[in-house]
Amino acid sequence: MAAGLYCVTTNYGALFETCAEFPVYVNYDNDYVRLAQTFATVIDMAADQLHEASVESHLKLQVEYTNRYYSWESKAKHWNNFLTGALNARSK
Repeated sequence: MAAGLYCVTTNYGALFETCAEFPVYVNYDNDYVRLAQTFATVIDMAADQLHEASVESHLKLQVEYTNRYYSWESKAKHWNNFLTGALNARSK
């Protein structure tokens, strides 16, 4: 996402919470053949849309979002605050 690539992923687990509205989500399926077929269909559709101006704009927003919330700097602050809070709570 940070590289500005068109992303396709499953809706399994916490991927939506991490990726927000940027990827195209494929419903997870335990039938791996059907899952692969669904991915192939979505990838084909994505390839047909790559030339559209709205996709370019969407990918720019995706890069900005990813850099803002998932940069090393951002994650370091998050973990520093979390660990400082945990240490402070433990010392009380």
